[in-house]
Amino acid sequence: MNKGYTYINSKVIISDENGDYTQSEYYDNLDKVLVKENVIEAMEGRTQELLKENEECLEIKKRYMKFIRYWLRFSLISTFVFFGCLSALFGIDIELVALSCSIPLILCGGILYQAYREYQKNANKKNGINSELEFLKSQIGKEKEALKELKKDKTRKNEIAEYSNVKVDDKKQLKALRNYLDLYYNLGYDIKKYFRYYKQGKLDKELQEYYDEEALELAKKYLEEKGPVLTRRKNAK
Repeated sequence: MNKGYTYINSKVIISDENGDYTQSEYYDNLDKVLVKENVIEAMEGRTQELLKENEECLEIKKRYMKFIRYWLRFSLISTFVFFGCLSALFGIDIELVALSCSIPLILCGGILYQAYREYQKNANKKNGINSELEFLKSQIGKEKEALKELKKDKTRKNEIAEYSNVKVDDKKQLKALRNYLDLYYNLGYDIKKYFRYYKQGKLDKELQEYYDEEALELAKKYLEEKGPVLTRRKNAK
């Protein structure tokens, strides 16, 4: 990340967070360029984090599927064994045997229900991650194009004459980025809920406390695109 630069005789020495320095010519867009580079670096860093988290979600999914299959088999086998043992002990008292056999089914059912809830949470998390990644993939390209345009303009009308130190002020842009990433993650994680709000005309009310108008428009565009797919899947079932 660019941290700042020192201006000396039409030259600038740019410093980064690792303590490294690079030299550049001064131009009026320099501050915007350094901020844009930081935003792109943050995006690329977040992309790598999300790809790693996505792999972890896939591994967790495999473990839960294995766990659920095991307990399904165990519940069926234990019920038959229990049924056989009780039948041998109590004869053909169907009511007593059936009532007793419900015990392992209830216990296994509780375990399976909890496992499925965790499985679904993991699936929702993966949807949120994929939503973030989709946004980043699209936005990084746009940011890089914007950076190229900024670098083309080498105007030096605002050049200062004396020595000076300047800090890169990227807090606003990075905060906005985090806000958008948070939005896309939430939309992906709980798309059914937000699509329902959208159809009911309640989306603005639900989101305006946390996001600005531009973010709300992005949310609507996202739901317009993803919502019909969700509906088709539901109808197909």
